[in-house]
Amino acid sequence: MGPSRRTLPAMTYDAARKKTLLFGGFIPNGKVADDTWQWDGTDWTQVADTGPVARGGAALAFDVNRERVVLFGGNDLQFFTYRGDTWEWDGEFWTQVSDTGPVARTGHQMVYDPDRKRVVLFGGVTIQFPNGFPEWVNSGETWEWDGNAWSQQDDIGPMPREGHVMAYDTERHCVVLFGGSSRQNGITIQGDTWQRANGIWKKAVDFGADPCELAAMAFDGRRIVLFGGYAQDPSSAIRFSSGATWEWDGKLWTQKQDIGPLARDAHAMAFDFDRQHLVLFGGSVSGSGGMFGDTWELPRI
Repeated sequence: MGPSRRTLPAMTYDAARKKTLLFGGFIPNGKVADDTWQWDGTDWTQVADTGPVARGGAALAFDVNRERVVLFGGNDLQFFTYRGDTWEWDGEFWTQVSDTGPVARTGHQMVYDPDRKRVVLFGGVTIQFPNGFPEWVNSGETWEWDGNAWSQQDDIGPMPREGHVMAYDTERHCVVLFGGSSRQNGITIQGDTWQRANGIWKKAVDFGADPCELAAMAFDGRRIVLFGGYAQDPSSAIRFSSGATWEWDGKLWTQKQDIGPLARDAHAMAFDFDRQHLVLFGGSVSGSGGMFGDTWELPRI
C-alpha cells in the first residue's frame, strides 16, 4: 500500500530521516490530497495526521543546514484557492512558520542552495480576479527563505513561467532551471536552461532536451536527470506526454536510451543520496484523464 494515484504531488529527499517525503497532489474524482508519505526504498508509510491543508502543485525543498523540509504554496483547483503559506517538517510534525513572503501561487519550484544556505524559489502562476473573473499571471520572481523570513531577490533571469523544473548541482555549485510554460500570447512551452550561482541567473543554452512543462528533475550527485513532461516537438510544434530521460552535464543535454516508466507529466522525482537511487512517483498522460500511482527507481551508474 502507498499513496493513491495522483498528479502534481510535492516530493523531496529528507536526508536527516533518510526517507523520500511526498505531500498532497490532485487525486481522482476532482479531489485534492493532504496526506504525507515517506519512502524508504521498499515501502511507503503514511505519516502525520495534521499539517498543510489539501493542495497540489506545492513545492518542497530540504534545508540541509537546519534539517527541515520546507513547503510553500500550491492550489485547490476546485475552488481556485492559491496558497501563500510556508510550512516545515521536522520528521514528526508539520509546523506553519510563515504566512508572508511570495504572493500565493502554484506551478513554482524550490531547491536548497547549500552554498548560500537558502531555499530558492522561482516563478509560478498567481491568480487575480479583476471584474470578478479569474486571471492567471506568471511570475518571474526569485525569492529566498533563510529559515526565518522570505526575501525577494533583485535578479534579472528567466522570463516569467510556471511548470518548470529546478535542481541544485553540488558539483558545479549552481541552481539549474529548465523549461516550463509562459502565458504570453497563449501558452508557450519553453526549452531554455538557466543556471544560478552566487545569487545571479545566467542562461546556459536554448537547445537540448525537448521543450516541456510539468516534467521532473533531480541531481544525482554527478549529473542532472530530467524525465517526462508535457513536451513539444521543436520541428512540428506537436505536443505530447514524454517518456524520455535526459541528462545535463553542466554544458549539454544528452538523451538516454532507458526503458523505464510510461510517458507522463505532472509526476514527482527526488534523489535518495543514501541509497544512490532516483525515485519517481505518479503523474498522468495529458488529455487521458487517468493518473498513475506507481513508484520507480533508477540507480546511479
